[in-house]
This record gives sequence, structure tokens and C-alpha cells, in this order.
Amino acid sequence: MEKKDTLIEQIRDLFVRLESSDFNERYQARRELVALRETRAVAPLISMIGTRSSTIRATVCTTLGNIGDDSALRFLVGCLRDPDKDVRVAACQALDKLGDPISIAPLMARLQDGYPEIRNAAFTALKNIGDGRLARAILNNDIDDLIRIVLKGDPRAVEPLLERIKSENNIHLTTIKRALFDAYNEFRPKSGELLCLNHFTRFAKYTRQDIKIGLLKKLPYYGCRICGRSINALTDIREVVAVLDLNMHLPALLDDGVLEVNYIKHNELFDFDKVEIVNVSDSIFDSFCKKLSLNSNQLLLKKCSEIDCVIHDNCGLSPNKLEIPANIFRNVEHIAGSN
Repeated sequence: MEKKDTLIEQIRDLFVRLESSDFNERYQARRELVALRETRAVAPLISMIGTRSSTIRATVCTTLGNIGDDSALRFLVGCLRDPDKDVRVAACQALDKLGDPISIAPLMARLQDGYPEIRNAAFTALKNIGDGRLARAILNNDIDDLIRIVLKGDPRAVEPLLERIKSENNIHLTTIKRALFDAYNEFRPKSGELLCLNHFTRFAKYTRQDIKIGLLKKLPYYGCRICGRSINALTDIREVVAVLDLNMHLPALLDDGVLEVNYIKHNELFDFDKVEIVNVSDSIFDSFCKKLSLNSNQLLLKKCSEIDCVIHDNCGLSPNKLEIPANIFRNVEHIAGSN
């Protein structure tokens, strides 16, 4: 405990020095802060930032990127929307170092940022994470490549193409509309495997009433059934699991078509096919059950009677709570815990 308190005091002191009126003091404090490499510094860095200055926010982003711990992912993604451009740049660069595919969609959104340095930082991160082609096509307004991307089965190119329809000449207009209509027909058989990375909800069919295909047809496309967007699409998702685990730090994990979503961090319902209770408190479980009973915004499409539940031994629930899942879900399986 004493070691942890020493670290907290060190961070607090560096924050104060970063706001000093003395340039040399600020410079040295920044050097010391970004040199931190201890994983245990992540939590206090995030919790202590509060409403600190943009200098501190940007420096913390850089530090978290240097530490490279995935538990900072959600915070850094949030910093992409910071009102200060230097913070947004630092967040892009930090996410570049983390290299997690979860950050691809929010980085894509920064390709439309009003500041070129942010667009370039986002593009560099996307290129290094492995999504440079789509990012380059959006950044360079490369209509031909966006069309090629969407026709190869990437629904994320739908949204930038829709945005460009009204600004293109007649030659491009016809080509884009035809490509989007062909892409819709291509996505239709596997639309149930399209998922929004922002809301973790399935895609639904939308129709652009203002865009005609031929004389009568309106242009159909697929987008998140909550936000209507396609830029955040994940493809080939066979199963979504709501994981209740206090020890899970990442917002989500994707492996071979199975997406495990950290319900505790997301803190909203979504389109899951299965529930896995690993390590959770009674209060969090009660809140989860209450949201299931209400589901007022239809954030979860499936009925609970269609969903299976897996409970790990020693999951932290009291005996009376352990009886509840059997009354909610279709099947309940108890397995040996990993804790």
C-alpha cells in the first residue's frame, strides 16, 4: 500500500508541476511523466485527471500509450472526442501504440476531423493497426477504392459512399448507387452477422428515400439498428457473449467469430446470445437483471428465454442470487471457475 501511495503522490506532484508558470519545470515534469512505464500507474493516472488542463490530458494520453496496457483503451477512445486538438492527437498516437482493433471505428471517425494533424495521426494509427486501405480511401476521397472495398464485403465503406452521393457528378453518382445496391444484396444473406462496434447491436435494413435506384426503388442499405451507422461494422460475428467479470479490463474480445463484451464496462444491454457470469457482485447482477426486465429501448432483441447462461463456480454471487438465472434464461450451466 505504501508503494502505491508513493506512486499516487508522484503523479499528483507531476500534475502540479505540469501547470507551473516556469517553462523548464513544465518541460521536466512532462519528461518524467511520459517516462512512467508501470502498469499500476494506469488507474491513478485516469482517476486523477478530472478536469485538469489540456496539457495534462494530452500528456496522460502519451504516458498511457507508452505504458501500453489495454486497461487504458476505453479512456483513450473517449479522449478522441476531447475538445482540445492536442489531446485528440495524443489519443490517436496512444491508440496506435496499443494496436487494438476495438479502436478502429472511433479512429475512423477522426478521419473527418477539422484539423489535418488529427486526420494524419488517425490515419497512421489505422494503417499500423491494419486498416490503412479504408482509411486512405476516406482521407483521400478515393471513390473508386471505396467502391472496390464495399464490393469486397466491407460494410464500413457504405457510409462514406452515402455521404458522397450528393457531391458527385452524374457519372460517379450512377456508379456509387449501383455499387451500394449490389453491396446490399451481397450483405443480405449474412446481415445477421453484422454488428455495430459502438452499441454491440445487430444491423437492420434502412432505406434512403432521397436516393433512387431506377424509377421506383429507394436505395436500401444495412446499418446499426440503434444509430443507423455502418462505419462501426464488425463482420462475421457468429455469437455475442455478455461477460460479467470484474477482472475483465478490455471492453470486448473477438476470437474466431465470437465476441465477448464486457457488460460491466458497457453498462447497457446489447444484442447478446449468451451470458457468462465469471466474477460479479450482487449489486451489479441485480442491476443487470433489472435492465433485462425493462429493456425499454429494445437494446436486446432476443428474449431471455432464448438465451443460455454459464456460471463459473466462486463467481461472487450469494446463494440466493445464484438461483435467479434459472428463472430468467433458457439453460443454465455451472462450470469450474478460473479464479
